[in-house]
Amino acid sequence: MSNTMKYPRRRRRALQILQAGIVFGTILVQSIQLNYSAAPSFFGLIQQGIGMMLVNAAVVALIGLLVSLAVRRWSHALLVCSILTTVWSIANYYVIEFHGSPLFFSEFVNFKTAAAVAGSYRYRITKVVLNLLLMFSAEILAVWLLRMLEKKSPEHACSRRWIRLALLLADAGVVYATLLGPAAVKPRNSMAWTWVQSAQQYGYVNCIVEDLDRSRNMLIQPEGYSPDRIRWEAGDENRTGQPYPDVILILNETFCDLEQILDVQADADVFSPFYGLDGGVTGLAVAPGVGGGTNDSEFELLTSNSMYLLNRSAPFNYLHLDQTGGNLVNNLEALGYSTCAMHCGDKANYSRHRAYPEIGFDRIFLGGDAFSYRDEYGNRPWLDADNYRDLIDHYEAAGDAPRFFYLLTFQNHGGWEQNEPDFDTVHTARDFGTLSDDISEYLTSVRMSVQAFVELTEYFSNVDRPVIVCMVGDHAPSFIRELPDDGSLPPERVKIAQRSVPYIIWANNAVQLPAYPDYADMTDLVPMVMQAAGLPLTPYYEMLLALHESVPVRLPTGVWMDRNGTTGSYPGEGPYDDLLTQYYYMEYNALRGGRAYRTELFELADGERE
Repeated sequence: MSNTMKYPRRRRRALQILQAGIVFGTILVQSIQLNYSAAPSFFGLIQQGIGMMLVNAAVVALIGLLVSLAVRRWSHALLVCSILTTVWSIANYYVIEFHGSPLFFSEFVNFKTAAAVAGSYRYRITKVVLNLLLMFSAEILAVWLLRMLEKKSPEHACSRRWIRLALLLADAGVVYATLLGPAAVKPRNSMAWTWVQSAQQYGYVNCIVEDLDRSRNMLIQPEGYSPDRIRWEAGDENRTGQPYPDVILILNETFCDLEQILDVQADADVFSPFYGLDGGVTGLAVAPGVGGGTNDSEFELLTSNSMYLLNRSAPFNYLHLDQTGGNLVNNLEALGYSTCAMHCGDKANYSRHRAYPEIGFDRIFLGGDAFSYRDEYGNRPWLDADNYRDLIDHYEAAGDAPRFFYLLTFQNHGGWEQNEPDFDTVHTARDFGTLSDDISEYLTSVRMSVQAFVELTEYFSNVDRPVIVCMVGDHAPSFIRELPDDGSLPPERVKIAQRSVPYIIWANNAVQLPAYPDYADMTDLVPMVMQAAGLPLTPYYEMLLALHESVPVRLPTGVWMDRNGTTGSYPGEGPYDDLLTQYYYMEYNALRGGRAYRTELFELADGERE
């Protein structure tokens, strides 16, 4: 007689319910264990709420159900999963400790590099690791108890394979509906800025699902694309004049001229020193996002690739730039440049700690501890003037080779209620309701940015090396969407105006600056600077300059504006469709990489190299 028949039906039912409870409880602890490894605070996990904790557990349950289909007993499946989650959790903790971002599947592309340096780290057994091991002990105890119950009642409610398969399909449906469906309880792209807040609010397990989702759907292939359909040949002009100037590229956080959008009526002229700077050409660059999206602008500026072909924001988080073409830094290094990237913000934000090395910078100064100067204006830290002092120190310490510096500032980052009104030196005379104080603080901060940049050019005016500087804002402030619309612009022009930020290309010697500076897409600025500097251009940069001459504004939505102010949409059988198609074919070829990558379009010819 089987063990099951020894007990009355009611007692067998109680045993089955107890077994199911142990299985569910163990899976819940496994999900807590994983989440704790990324956000080690039990109080923080509780703050996520029961609903979000259950969604995380549902994801972990998928793994348990898959393993249970391969083994006969639930105790064996839970044992395997407990070992896996514990190893993953401890590995994740150390990856964050040393690498700055969690263990995601999209990171496995760098596994060989990570393994090569793993032995150089010093691993400490911390309180977090001990807590992870304590949770593993609780899971093992639950597995042992479940095994004892299985001996008493081996035939329980979920023992049959078809039932487990049905549970797997149902659980997969729940995970899809709650994380990926139209009524998802978590935003599908919650890690647009940084993984930290998303892991704290929604759980690291759910972030793994997001990482898998966006890694699966990174690029949008243009209709009719084929590498053979790219028709663009390099020009005859070969710019190899010496000496090459030093190039300084500055992406200024939330640097925007509100007067380009509406009449602010401020009591000080914020931008006149900027627009009137001797030796410079100014215009409006068009950022990909409205009121945010620093990393989108950063991506477009450094790679000259448009966000049009990407279906996710924050490309540094999921693109591996060492596997894409059209690398500005590599081409400059081929010309003999030394290269340096600088940003005082958190290393993990937008995965810059990974992206900057992948881009190929020689030197990287990333994070607050890498910067020597930090004054504050009220509660607003990391002033532009401080960043420029660090830039100058590193510039003066560079060698004789031509130098390329990239700096992303921080000063003008929102929100705009960090200081008391007494700190404001610029005030709006118009009544914008609750936004009036925000606008005054913003204008004050931007005025400081203008003054700091003017002082930076004064320094480079006295440098005995040729220098060309490009500075551009990354996007407008977030409150741009809330400002009143006077109705003078059609909807397409409003979208462009809300994305427009000032840029300047300045040089300390006589150079041929851009012929058409009024508007420039963010992707066009680097080719414009390289042309002004007299540097050799890749065919891809030549394509961008040709595109700039005809269609200087191209939004990720497909909206474009030509030099005459005429707007249209791509694709739409407009006069620029063929040119835009060639551009997007080339961009997709660069981003897609692999065997179809046409090297000759994105790299300098041998005769142009140093």
